[in-house]
Amino acid sequence: MRAFQLLLGILAAALDIALTHRTQNWGPLEFKNLVTFGDSYTDDTRLSYFYAHNGSAPPVGWKQPETNESSSGGYTWGHYVGKAANITRHNYAVSAAVCSNKITPRTMPPLGMFYPSVLEYEIPAFIADNQYIDPQGNRFLDIPPDVTVYAIWIGTNDLGNYAFLTDSQAAGKTIPDYAECVYEALDGIYASGGRYFVILNNAPLHLTPQYALLENGGAKSVSWWPDKPDNQTLINYRIWEQVANANEVFKYKTPFEVLVADRYPGAGVAVMDMYGLLSDIYYNPEEWFGRTGANVTGFVKHCNSEGEDCVHLQDEETFMWFDELHPSDTTDRFIAEEFVKVVNGESRWATYWGDSLGPMIQSPAVADKEASNMTGSCNAWPGAPPVLTPPPTPIALRPESIAQTELVLTVKNLPEPWHSLDYSVEYEGQPIFTVQGLPWSIGQRRVFYDRSGLPLFELRGRWYNSSALELRLPGEMGEVILSAKLRVAVRAPRVVVKFRNAVLSERDKRKGEGKVEDAGLECLLDGDDDVTLEVRDEDPYDNTQVLVLGRRIVAHIRRITNPAELIEGQRPPFRYRSRWEVRVAQGVDVALIAVVVVILGQRVAEDAYDSRGSRDI
Repeated sequence: MRAFQLLLGILAAALDIALTHRTQNWGPLEFKNLVTFGDSYTDDTRLSYFYAHNGSAPPVGWKQPETNESSSGGYTWGHYVGKAANITRHNYAVSAAVCSNKITPRTMPPLGMFYPSVLEYEIPAFIADNQYIDPQGNRFLDIPPDVTVYAIWIGTNDLGNYAFLTDSQAAGKTIPDYAECVYEALDGIYASGGRYFVILNNAPLHLTPQYALLENGGAKSVSWWPDKPDNQTLINYRIWEQVANANEVFKYKTPFEVLVADRYPGAGVAVMDMYGLLSDIYYNPEEWFGRTGANVTGFVKHCNSEGEDCVHLQDEETFMWFDELHPSDTTDRFIAEEFVKVVNGESRWATYWGDSLGPMIQSPAVADKEASNMTGSCNAWPGAPPVLTPPPTPIALRPESIAQTELVLTVKNLPEPWHSLDYSVEYEGQPIFTVQGLPWSIGQRRVFYDRSGLPLFELRGRWYNSSALELRLPGEMGEVILSAKLRVAVRAPRVVVKFRNAVLSERDKRKGEGKVEDAGLECLLDGDDDVTLEVRDEDPYDNTQVLVLGRRIVAHIRRITNPAELIEGQRPPFRYRSRWEVRVAQGVDVALIAVVVVILGQRVAEDAYDSRGSRDI
């Protein structure tokens, strides 16, 4: 009993960490390959091959053609991920598949065989392709583990008609058996070298026309479910319950397998919340489709009871569903947009487990070795500075001070007066911002001014917690426009900054302008207005740090500690207060950078006080 309580405590703590830090630096530093497994939500043409070849599987080394006639009525979400991220996709999904035919076997008419499943067909097919070398001596799959992500989206058929919903599962099998099957599939991929996995949980099937209540657009008859019962309410609530139960298993089983059982050492696993994402599209269509009168209860393709004489309704791009069960092409674009964010570690529709920090964080041994290799000034770079990557959408507190090109700022913690709260922010030797500190005020208020002397912001710590800081407009105690948390945990970011982006996002533009006219990749827009930045150490001494947005380094911060440089222009008594040289990426607000560095300056001052009994360094 005591061991069980301890296990629950570990899981609760781990889950709390994940939910508190939903934005992680997760996934490969460079995303080059996507390998997908699943059912008709993901399949391009693999099931068609089985039908065209009398049930025979594609040969090893088969190059699957893509088609814009998938279950979405166009391309699948994986296709749009490939285009948006410029990656290579290898798709093993098969329409009508379940995770295992040993749990929920489904017969493939008119061939009389089971539909190919994930565990019995898709994973073995992938392993065979991964081992295949063509006659020219080339590997068929060029998928190094550090640049490849594996995604599995399976469960729609397992939980649906002719499976768990209609009590058609194999004798003695339960929903946890289906969930375990998903992790067994990951076992096979892991054994073949996979290290980055995305589990897409189950869609809100009770919202699809196949299972929805009649008053919510539910279909009375479905061609692939000819004996569908008349009690739509029972169908709706039972599928809803089963999906919710299965998703809860993924929610708690994933951290257990990754963190407690150590089932996938060195791997990272993300759970993408498809239930939440598709529900958000359903209940907030204007946020996704724009002001176009989106149709989230109807569907595009209508056929007779035999699945023939089909007609398509007009304005297909405004529909959430293509047919009674499948998301539309437009919805698949939204899914692709969010999946790319999941891989970048910056999606609100995902939780991350395992190797979430990836190779961005050095081991102490590597960091110490690089530090010992510094020569000359103690400010020498430990190597080439990192390449900055502009954010996908400009990020700013003040849109008028966004860097139009990469530039370098100098931030000085001024030696006068006696306290260490005053700063000057300079570009090419000229001050562009100044900061005046009020040491006796509550929270040690610091006021930011532009070059004309106009007050811009006020930064102050919470009176009960100096490690938590808030930024407001001057003279106001109202809305917090930026919050920051200083961190001390090993491998944690030194500072986590959250703020509301002052730049109008593409999604806001889309809301204001109506529907997106371009049916192409322009629908794959970057997103939310709430931005999270993290300051992470590059060396063990806090002398060089990076400011990261997801996987992008948007600023590089070098702290100058050489007394010969710090003493320039001073008169006795000398105060060796820090200076920072900051490289800022294009598209980043320099006022935002100034705030971040001043927050870092508080940590430097507190560290100096702790070690020397003085705030002068």
